[in-house]
Amino acid sequence: MDTRKNTPACLRCGACCLRGGPALHQEDLPLLAAGTLARAHLLTLRAGEPVFENVAQVMTTLHSELVKVAWLPGEPGAANQGKAFACRFYAPEESACLIHETRPAECRALFCQDTAAIEALYARDRLTRAHIVDTRGSLWEIVSFHEESFPAATATALARASARGDRIAAREFEALADAERRFREAFAARTALPPQELEFYFGRSLAQVCAPLLGTPSLGEKKSG
Repeated sequence: MDTRKNTPACLRCGACCLRGGPALHQEDLPLLAAGTLARAHLLTLRAGEPVFENVAQVMTTLHSELVKVAWLPGEPGAANQGKAFACRFYAPEESACLIHETRPAECRALFCQDTAAIEALYARDRLTRAHIVDTRGSLWEIVSFHEESFPAATATALARASARGDRIAAREFEALADAERRFREAFAARTALPPQELEFYFGRSLAQVCAPLLGTPSLGEKKSG
């Protein structure tokens, strides 16, 4: 008996791709080595950030760092309606993946009609910056300095207190976010690294990370497919 008619198949609706690029896992390292994924394509979500957990469908605080494929370039707005969190390799006109044959592990595992495979993979062997950046080099020292000087968890706590009306916390958050902004500007001015790589090395700015908590206009974040 031919059972092919009863075999579930991807509908190519693009819904999973529009919810954010995948988090990366150690089995995705060959994609970085081959150049399929470059640092300019990636975004680091740091420990302490508020994120939307797509698998559990809840807002949560990220307990450990992860690296993921960033969204499509561009700010939310009429021209980007419905695509603010789309994976940067998603081609909406064709409902297609631009790197389908070499897509990351989460994309291979994800099937909306049966999520068992993605649920088993989701939190296992995730990549961090330490898997990608040479931890013996000067660039890693700068990444570590940023992480220690401008922790996302501290900024998130201050932003939440500020949202509750704590004026001292509001001033401390503003000072921290401003110092971090100046750090990024100085780094960009003094290095030849492409500016598109900043969100891999340092994650999003503290102002962006905390915008949803403060009710300020900025681009939020969805964690992963």
